[in-house]
Amino acid sequence: MKNLNKILFSMISPVVAPQCREGAAGGPDSWECRALDEKTLRAVYALAKRHDLAHLLLNVKLKIESGKSGTAGDGANDVPDIAELVAELEKAQLTAAWRVKNIEIEQGRVGKCLSEARIPHIFLKGAVMRSYYPETWMRTSSDVDVLVPHDMLDSAVKALEDGIGYRVRTREIHDVSIFSKSGVHLDMHTLFEGDTEDCALLSSAWEMARGKTQDGCDGEQAQNADFERFLTPEHFYFYHVAHMAEHMRSGGCGIRTFIDLYLINSRLTFDRSALDRLLCERGLYRFERAAVRLANAWMRGEDAKDLSALEEYVLTGGVYGNVEQGVAVRRRDGRGKFSYVMRRVFMPYEELKQRHPSLDGRRWLTPVYEVWRWLSLIDPKRSKRSRSELKSMVKLDEEKRTSVADLFDSLGI
Repeated sequence: MKNLNKILFSMISPVVAPQCREGAAGGPDSWECRALDEKTLRAVYALAKRHDLAHLLLNVKLKIESGKSGTAGDGANDVPDIAELVAELEKAQLTAAWRVKNIEIEQGRVGKCLSEARIPHIFLKGAVMRSYYPETWMRTSSDVDVLVPHDMLDSAVKALEDGIGYRVRTREIHDVSIFSKSGVHLDMHTLFEGDTEDCALLSSAWEMARGKTQDGCDGEQAQNADFERFLTPEHFYFYHVAHMAEHMRSGGCGIRTFIDLYLINSRLTFDRSALDRLLCERGLYRFERAAVRLANAWMRGEDAKDLSALEEYVLTGGVYGNVEQGVAVRRRDGRGKFSYVMRRVFMPYEELKQRHPSLDGRRWLTPVYEVWRWLSLIDPKRSKRSRSELKSMVKLDEEKRTSVADLFDSLGI
């Protein structure tokens, strides 16, 4: 896994950050300095695909094609003839470009619709992160995330439904999952990632958010532009780290978020003391420091041997984490298997009301909502996830549970 990881990053880091490996280029571990057999190429491709990065393996395709056009004396015989892999890489690149273009179109429609409805909004995560890559199609995502004021959530949903034909799929207290006619998923949030119950961070983020630059705008155009806001660099960075930590607790956050972290640090200038205060107050400082070091190790070849447990956890989890690791995280308090199952079957009231806002303040209706939740398992996708979680819980050994607990303790999350 470690060798594949090194090869993968020596392939994709020059694509997403051409300057970051200038010092390491041509080193003994550089994939360009040795021939890669078919088995290795396919293993690297499988790892990249598991983390939704296959579209970034541009150099693999170029090496194969240039090798084929070379002569026996310049290494052509070392390049495997893998027409099927080349076709898969081309498809991955085209698919990524189509996915991102479709999302960008919908993001523009959503922003215009919310602005015309005079609803302040802040795009988050991949919707903003794409601009830090050399080309936007290099940063894929499964949805568009947008933050709106809690007291305007209903108005925002109505504006999208009536204005551009969006339809609500699911709704919770602080989140609405809504889809366009073309199938693009929009996650509308009213709570800031990593915030506490007092919502102090959310209030600060909105208060300090900047309006869209209005140079050259006038009249209605200028008024609409003012409703799209942008987080300060410190809040944007914090949100990204908090989101990474949240996915870590669910079983993994994927390689892509570490690439994002490296690019943010490379491109953004922020007040480090203010950022450190935010991270310390929310218990994320140790995790952020470890994540930055691992990102630098992957992207620049720096040393991070003491982070092997974190590296293994991220690589194993895939782009959104896996069920086994998620179970290990939830059982890190040492709770027995029976206790774990009972807690999953009978969801605590505080968690249940997050999924069903109408339950808030009506604790006596908890049994009814529990049964409602059980009936949802009729959905094949949900029942499959539940069976997978149960199997992972049964198979989870004490060594795995302990190693995950030790990792999270060291990270402070």
